[in-house]
Amino acid sequence: MLYKSGFTIKQILSRHINHADRVAERVQAQAIVDFKDLDNSVDLICICVTDANIMQVANQLQGYNGLVVHTSGTVALSALQTVNRFGVFYPLQTFTKTVAVDFKSTPILVEANTPEDEALLENLARRVSTNVEVLSSAKREKLHVAAVIANNFTNHLLAKAYNYCHENNLPFHVLNALITETARKAISENPNQNQTGPAARKDLQTIQRHLEIITDLELKKLYQTLSESIIKSHETKL
Repeated sequence: MLYKSGFTIKQILSRHINHADRVAERVQAQAIVDFKDLDNSVDLICICVTDANIMQVANQLQGYNGLVVHTSGTVALSALQTVNRFGVFYPLQTFTKTVAVDFKSTPILVEANTPEDEALLENLARRVSTNVEVLSSAKREKLHVAAVIANNFTNHLLAKAYNYCHENNLPFHVLNALITETARKAISENPNQNQTGPAARKDLQTIQRHLEIITDLELKKLYQTLSESIIKSHETKL
């Protein structure tokens, strides 16, 4: 992301030299595996590890003069308080190794422990993306909840639909247009106004018939729970 936006990457540190080498080669950087080999003259260090390991890495950076940021949606800014200058540089996007991401449209949420570094991170983020927000740790954590619901839960339901089609010898690709239109409406309009289906109509007969057709107990429970939630949400409109 930063490399493709014109920034120079000096070093890639990883516990495993093979991983560090692979990444370093792509961004023309030096691969290292020991904190003592970090170049203390670099302007920015990005901690890109699991949430549980962020504080552990930050503790290894005491005495570093530059700005240290983590890239987590849920970990508070205070997790980095063992260093002098610290912040958050969080790209709100889903990442997989095999899919390229358009960072220009990816929201980047920033925060820092001083107004000066917050402005610096905001300016840096605007070189990467056209969608930048300064957001506190508390708001970023709450937004991450919404992101999990919108992305991870939705993908899980799509996976359930895929498996259901496969098990019943049905063509999943027939749902592509429906999935695309649902996503388009969710982006351009208020999703509360776009709910359709038997639960929104309180069509209990169809819901019951669907529950009889579904043999997977976990999917049956999901269908029932979500139908009840939709009915409750739309009770005032019926």
